[in-house]
Amino acid sequence: MTSHLLRSSLLAPLLMILVACSEQPLVLQPSGNAIQAPSQATFAEYIKQSQELILQSLEQALPNNPQGFMGGYTNQQARDMRAPFEWQPGCSGTGSGKGFLLLHGLTDSPFLMSDIASDLRQNYPCAVIRGLLLPGHGTIAGDSLEMTYQQWLDATRYSVDSLTNMDEINQVFLLGFSAGASLIIKHLGQYNHEKIKGVVLLSAALKANSSLIALTPYLRHVKDWSGEYQEVDAARYESFSLNAAAEFYLLTKGLMTDGYRMQHPMLMVISADDSTIDATTALDYFCQSPTENKTLMWYQTAQSANKISTLNVTPACLDKVIYDKKTEEPGATANWQREFNGKSYLFANHAHTAITIKPDNPHYGIDGKYRHCRGYQLDGEEYRRCVAHNDTNDGVIVFAESGTNVAPGQLLRRGTFNPNYKRMLMQIVFFIDDSGA
Repeated sequence: MTSHLLRSSLLAPLLMILVACSEQPLVLQPSGNAIQAPSQATFAEYIKQSQELILQSLEQALPNNPQGFMGGYTNQQARDMRAPFEWQPGCSGTGSGKGFLLLHGLTDSPFLMSDIASDLRQNYPCAVIRGLLLPGHGTIAGDSLEMTYQQWLDATRYSVDSLTNMDEINQVFLLGFSAGASLIIKHLGQYNHEKIKGVVLLSAALKANSSLIALTPYLRHVKDWSGEYQEVDAARYESFSLNAAAEFYLLTKGLMTDGYRMQHPMLMVISADDSTIDATTALDYFCQSPTENKTLMWYQTAQSANKISTLNVTPACLDKVIYDKKTEEPGATANWQREFNGKSYLFANHAHTAITIKPDNPHYGIDGKYRHCRGYQLDGEEYRRCVAHNDTNDGVIVFAESGTNVAPGQLLRRGTFNPNYKRMLMQIVFFIDDSGA
């Protein structure tokens, strides 16, 4: 009798887990079409294969897209947004001899780097510009359950080698957002390339802004998801798996040791108000890196200005810092007023998700089709109002990092664009021209 009860008591939780797994929607299960690290394929072949896998996964998990992406995108349009890209013009004018590789962040896609890629093309029309899609990304969120950071590193190595091995290219620049910046640092700590002339690290994720992330390599074996959300963003995953967090932790573990200090010319852009990464760790990495050719664009508000003083930052390092003057004022609502192309809106601070995107981006911009309102209960009235509210001139919507306090009657929409994008781009171009001279 006792053994029967024991078996029953052990079996019941197991059955509950199996039932729960079987009830997961297809979009939260591995697709079987996950993006892998390319090996022998040309970059053009890799793009075509990725496009096919993305669409197959979306059509399989979201046939006819019954749930619908916010903004009414089709699966084909989502494929085009998420796929890797390449511009290889083959001309001999401005930018010839240059190659740019852009790496996105965790659960993102190359779309997060598409504005920068487009502007690089405008400034260097004869350069080769590539956007990598990391393994496990771009298809459906369920594929993040099986991806590994070693796969990301393998894909990074393939992409860097594919550029540096091109005879017509003599200057390579690596640009990484969030975990993409970490991949660049990790790669350059392991391999040396004479053709690499500079790196641009945007919202560099050297450490997560949570002490619990160290537990995720263990927690992922008992729980799949840190957060489950409706997959309504056509450009990236909404749900966040514990495996993604665990692999990010393993990727960044040890990056602050001497072997990974940056030796190449470096431009870094960080928001002190970033709630996803630890901004002070990125600042410390910047200051401790031995390269002399380095610049840090540091966005801060009155509430976050003390972060730079918590570290023993030397005057020599401070000389390399460019502050965002507009957000050094006190964070009262009166100072949140911004304007873009004659349109007024409220902007409190720079969110992690915002740095690489233009204010007029049709998907993530001020009037973009996607509205990031996940700080509210998904089935609640505030979430509905935040998503549905269209007039940013009336002072109701505040674009800000998660957790920012807003006034009663206002709604927090997590920032997905950078009001200072133009200034940042000018700095990137100046850095490239200076480093490649």
